[in-house]
Amino acid sequence: MNTNRIKIDHLRYFIAAAETGKFSTAGELLNISPTSIAHGISSLEAYLGCELLLRRRAQGVIPSRHGRDFLVAARDVVLEIENLATSFKINPDHLTGEVIVGCQEELSWSLLPYAITHLRTLHPGLTVTTKSASRENGHRMLDRGEVDLMISLSLCQDIRLDYDHEVLYQPHLYAMMSADHPLMKDRTESTITLSEVAQFDNLTNSDAIYRLMRSAYADIAPTHPIKLENCASSYLQCIAGVSSKISFTCTKTRNNLSPIGDRLAYLEILEDLPRLNITSVTPKMDNKSKNKHAADEIMRACKRAFYEKPSADNFSTRAPAKARPH
Repeated sequence: MNTNRIKIDHLRYFIAAAETGKFSTAGELLNISPTSIAHGISSLEAYLGCELLLRRRAQGVIPSRHGRDFLVAARDVVLEIENLATSFKINPDHLTGEVIVGCQEELSWSLLPYAITHLRTLHPGLTVTTKSASRENGHRMLDRGEVDLMISLSLCQDIRLDYDHEVLYQPHLYAMMSADHPLMKDRTESTITLSEVAQFDNLTNSDAIYRLMRSAYADIAPTHPIKLENCASSYLQCIAGVSSKISFTCTKTRNNLSPIGDRLAYLEILEDLPRLNITSVTPKMDNKSKNKHAADEIMRACKRAFYEKPSADNFSTRAPAKARPH
């Protein structure tokens, strides 16, 4: 295939549209017109000879079967090009000073440590400080200048166009439970249905997951309770004694062990639910500003944390998608 005919900008257009579900939102994020987004994607589809996005008029767009597979490959290509440019760009002045990153609790222990370690090798003079932040107060912290960058787990509808957003990854959703949970007895499948999970008490440490599951349960178990707990509590309640509680999560502990060493089990939710995004959020800044450069470096380091093998035990990231029955 003559890859010179595939433009990197068209790959970025496709990724943005697939992740946001709308040409208009993709255009806002990339600062170009929705028409240019649509034209670029159509050119890409014409060259590939297949439909990548299903157009649903007022409902927006969703990736087709081919589009889901191509989305994974396109992300890899764009990330490699960004890493290549970063590695060989002549920049004698390494970043120095301090950058403050706000991060939701469920991501701070699993995502940032590896990303910060990578940043230190590129910019030894840059200090990265982290602050715990929820979705609710994260934007206020950005507005007050308390953090330079927010890393959050969010739903597509949480995007605010008065900030710059970038989707770092789209994780799987798992039901986390004790390895001795009744649902694990003689179980061979690595997936689970919501109707099975709804037989037990549920909790989560994420506001985005809480809202997603309340909506998902609306049809099958509208009165089923889900508790929103802090990160430590969500683990402890699942492993305490002979607990049968189940926590929804998108991050996995190393070797499937809790922070205090108890055995955990993770089963992927089988239903095709709306996407969760791990997203970076920054104030709209001049591309030449030092803070903008530092924020971009942190985002690249976070992406690297997802794509490289050392992160495999820590993250429940999306493999190339397979078509699921609707």
